[in-house]
Amino acid sequence: MSFSLNRQGNCPSCGAQITFAVATSAAQVCKHCNFVVVRTDRDFRLAGKVADLVAIQSPFAVGVSGMFERRRFFVAGRVQYDRADRPGAPWEEFYLAFEDGSWSWLAHAQGVWYLTSLYASQLHLPTIQQAVPGIQIQFAEAGGFQITERSQRRPISGQGELPFVVVTGQVEYYADMQGPNYQFGTIDYGNGQAPPQVFLGRSIDPSTIQLDSGASVIAQDQTPGVEMQSAACPGCGGNLPIAAPGRSERIICRYCGMASDIKAGGALEGLQAVPMPAVAPKLPLGTKGHIRGRDVIVVGYVERNTSDDEDTYYWYEYLLYAGAKGFVWLLEEEGRWEFIEPVHIGNIARMNPNTCSYNGSNFVLTDTVTATVSAVVGEFYWKVEEGEEARASTYGSAAGKLCEEASGNDETGSSEVFWTLSTPLPNNELTTAFPDLAKLNPALKPLPSLARFHFFWLGIFGLWFVTSMLGCMRAKHDIVFDRTFTISDFKPATTPVGTKVVTPGTKVVTPGKLPGAPADNDMALFSDPFDVPNDRKSFELTVEARDLNGTWMGVDLALVNLETGEVWEDSTDLEYYTGTASGVDEGQAWTENWTEGNKRKSFIYSRLPKGQYVLRIEPSYEKFAPSSLNVHAESDVRPTGTGATSFFILAMLWVIAWIFAAMGRKRDRAKEIEAAAAAARAAQRGGAPQGST
Repeated sequence: MSFSLNRQGNCPSCGAQITFAVATSAAQVCKHCNFVVVRTDRDFRLAGKVADLVAIQSPFAVGVSGMFERRRFFVAGRVQYDRADRPGAPWEEFYLAFEDGSWSWLAHAQGVWYLTSLYASQLHLPTIQQAVPGIQIQFAEAGGFQITERSQRRPISGQGELPFVVVTGQVEYYADMQGPNYQFGTIDYGNGQAPPQVFLGRSIDPSTIQLDSGASVIAQDQTPGVEMQSAACPGCGGNLPIAAPGRSERIICRYCGMASDIKAGGALEGLQAVPMPAVAPKLPLGTKGHIRGRDVIVVGYVERNTSDDEDTYYWYEYLLYAGAKGFVWLLEEEGRWEFIEPVHIGNIARMNPNTCSYNGSNFVLTDTVTATVSAVVGEFYWKVEEGEEARASTYGSAAGKLCEEASGNDETGSSEVFWTLSTPLPNNELTTAFPDLAKLNPALKPLPSLARFHFFWLGIFGLWFVTSMLGCMRAKHDIVFDRTFTISDFKPATTPVGTKVVTPGTKVVTPGKLPGAPADNDMALFSDPFDVPNDRKSFELTVEARDLNGTWMGVDLALVNLETGEVWEDSTDLEYYTGTASGVDEGQAWTENWTEGNKRKSFIYSRLPKGQYVLRIEPSYEKFAPSSLNVHAESDVRPTGTGATSFFILAMLWVIAWIFAAMGRKRDRAKEIEAAAAAARAAQRGGAPQGST
């Protein structure tokens, strides 16, 4: 490929030949003496010396070329930075020159690649003091951006051509921004002596970069399956695996609690011991799993809390490293688990101070607390500290919870805000993602299935159903009485003299009077005796006033067993009304006939003994009576009443047994949890030997 400008000369320090291949380059680091050579209109001049490059693993190097979105580029230079207020975790940015004469910066942070270019339009920018995370800046062509971080940096080294003069050790100020559709930007304030510059761009998929060397851009993004680096703890000498070398900034020893900064190359610089978590993590450090499309490894564990006037509330967070996909979190609070992933702040729309919108859902502010780190262990991508505080605001919706965390350093003026989305993580999904978790934590194992218990009771109900159906199918429905009486049939009546009736208990009734017979002169009628041939079967008695209309009729019944004297009594009211209604609705006349009431009533007597019976029928009415009353009786009918009762009893027994079975499961689980906790306490008292893995 060819580029527009080649300007050559000699290094003023060592005399080596220097060539500027990019028209927009303002300086170059001499590869022989590390002096910064500034290009002027007439000659080359020196502008200080840079230190040797820090060893940071990367597929990019000065001179590497490739294609990005059908545009050819080559890496003209790179510059390495470290935070001014929290040094120890350097990063680098690459100066890409494109064949069309344009140039951009390529940077990598926390698993995300950003490509930005100089924004040439003039606009009023906030000062570094005004650039507080959360404020909005509107760009005419790019839309609205929100500041997410304000911080300080120091250049520590450089290589190749650069579009500015790098001054190592000089404090520079910047503010990072995020916009919609994964746009990203930086306001570069430099040392504050010149007007700020704006660089806008977006996050990119590294797989879309094709290097001519054939190297993979994401080769440095180790997956959890790759063997990790390790280092010795400065405090106890224990072996500490480092899952994300080049990304992590601090590690807290899992054995002695020594906090160390992770330097380039994986070396540890011991700081001081910090409190160890009082509650052992349910997911031990180093646990590998697969969750929601990510291969992950547990690298950090944080105990956080918040307090009010009455109490202190604790929760626990697990940092998971997902290789090329960066970091995600799990949150554990009171036995509930949530999956947490970062959210691009530019995709969150503020509707008002209490409402925001993300991914088509509205979220409403539910809580704001001060979250404090009370204990920590493991590896982290920031310099985590005990006592570290953040203002956490939670917004809830049916889609999950958005959380905004804002933190800052009053001494340096550095501040940052970031957003996450948390969604519930059911125990079954958690134990599927980490199969060994249920073995270590019985509380997370699914409770023993009650399937066999329910199958047993379903079998009982099936047996009941089959028995009931057979009983219904085998019912004979023998008609033992059927007669239509006229109202004139009802008159004062007594039992024929000489009839002897014996009641239960061998009580003798005076001859000539049936048990339950009406007083003399009451309107009543005794039927002729009839036989019930089926013993202990359901018996159905039906009365019907077929010509009843416009009135009501009361009927008292007594079924009398002539052999035992037992009496079964019932009563009912039959009423039936008809009429015609008419009216006008929206100009349309209407007429309809209506009916109300019922002319018929049935009674079921379960397990009626066989024998000879008579019926006493006593009608009553208000003004006028129907002309007739039909009485119909059948023996051995479907046992509807008994079936409903037995169904209810079986259902109640099932529920009661279910309750006791569930209580037994929970009791057994509590014993498992206590045994596991005792084993964990015993193991914790035993400690871990130095140099252990």
